[in-house]
Amino acid sequence: MTAWTPPADAYRVRVTQTGIYRLTYAELAAAGFPVDQVDPAQIRMFYNGQEIAIRMAGPTADAFGPDNAILFYGAEPNERFAPTNVYWLTAQPAQDGLNRADELVGLRMDEISNSRAAQAVPETVAVTQLHLEENSNYVSSLPMEPGYDHWYGRRITAVKQG
Repeated sequence: MTAWTPPADAYRVRVTQTGIYRLTYAELAAAGFPVDQVDPAQIRMFYNGQEIAIRMAGPTADAFGPDNAILFYGAEPNERFAPTNVYWLTAQPAQDGLNRADELVGLRMDEISNSRAAQAVPETVAVTQLHLEENSNYVSSLPMEPGYDHWYGRRITAVKQG
């Protein structure tokens, strides 16, 4: 198995936090991305050799102009020694040598109408566990084995009446 190599004309996009990222026309132009010559249908984004879905935002879908932007979901790195995840942006169709019409368009995020979105969002429940401890009494003699916690909470004394 060989490592994936990004397309020669790909632009590196670094991500440090999980969320939706917006690449504006101005930002892409400043980075040297050929915003005036690209076919928006051929803009593609890759992560770890896999194409990811993007969203072309703006007033026109058939041209990439100053009011357009590219949206994508980026995840924070989960590697201990990697401060960023790298995504690759390119404006070329698939390079596998096949002329398939469906590969001339990069992966796109699905659109959901507001009425469908309201129905599709389930109620969410967050379950969490909370451990509270008040260390107010230190008893060095109990337990006698090393590594045990010698801190205890408030002393409770029961009095027998009678």
